Amino acid sequence: MRIFFKEVVQHTLFDNIILVLILMSTILLTLDSPLDNPNGTRAYVLDVLDSIMTVLFIIELLIKVIVFGFACNGSLSYIRNSWNVMDGLIVLLSIFKWLPIDAELGFIKVMRMLRVIRPLRLLTKYKGMRVAVESLIKSIPGFGNVLVISALILLLFSILATTFYKGLFHTCHMANIPEDNQKNVVTMWSCMDYGGEWVQPQANFDNVKSAGLTLFTAITTEGWVDVMWMAVDATEPFTMPKTNNSVPQVIFFIIYIVAGALFILNLFVGVVINNFNLEKEKIMRDNLLTPLQIEFCDTMIKCYKTKPTAVYVSKGNKCKDSLYYTAVSTKFENFIFVCICLNTVCMAVTWY
Repeated sequence: MRIFFKEVVQHTLFDNIILVLILMSTILLTLDSPLDNPNGTRAYVLDVLDSIMTVLFIIELLIKVIVFGFACNGSLSYIRNSWNVMDGLIVLLSIFKWLPIDAELGFIKVMRMLRVIRPLRLLTKYKGMRVAVESLIKSIPGFGNVLVISALILLLFSILATTFYKGLFHTCHMANIPEDNQKNVVTMWSCMDYGGEWVQPQANFDNVKSAGLTLFTAITTEGWVDVMWMAVDATEPFTMPKTNNSVPQVIFFIIYIVAGALFILNLFVGVVINNFNLEKEKIMRDNLLTPLQIEFCDTMIKCYKTKPTAVYVSKGNKCKDSLYYTAVSTKFENFIFVCICLNTVCMAVTWY
């Protein structure tokens, strides 16, 4: 029986049939609607078809377990392959709909809703898609340096914006002030005297946190023009804005958009693509070469990348030698790093 099932699994039609079933199951999920009558014909037909699909997927799982073994058949065992684990987990989650448990329980409802991830089984069937997903996942650690650079640039501009615009974006809400008196509102105190309300806009730079959120929103290029013109109209703290009071303020926002929205985002995309291609090439190489060939290639690459290291030669000057060894010591670098962090924190605590 195992030999027969092995021939079935290795037949080209087997994978094609499973792909068709997955596509059909996906279509059924798109046709399902919470607005349908649960006792109606449409819901009943969809439920029956979904149950048939689940049974067929369970049969597929059992056949593969019989052919490859569950766990104790070496590297070919079913659960030794991470893609098979995901595939089997998705199939098992579909069984929750048949359990005789109260459907209103939160955990059961979540488990039954997880059947919507069934289209992910397509990843286990296409080698190209598997390679793409594996490459993307393995390239994630390479994003760390870019995220640090992006965070530092955002923090830098947040500190600068807080220094320039803290307390300048407040304005008077004049809904309760008669139109004849609105032109007399100049400061926060006159606003309150006439019955207005001195409000803080959602986008402001009163502290580094608010400035960071405002600039993070602006980096998406959504609404940054409004924030820029608010800065142009700003005058002084506790004073009403004045149209085109300081037009040169647009320079700050243009520089930020160029450095943030263009440079950082393109840098991030470039690193993502580069890491993705490197990981994809590595995975494809691992599939084509033997372990010994891979080790040889890695050794040759390290040899080509090896460069001579400069060695400090003492000339008898004890003062110069002591300064050199201090400058290259790890403790000195850690001390300077702590000083930079403390200096950044001191600038970041500025608030209005």
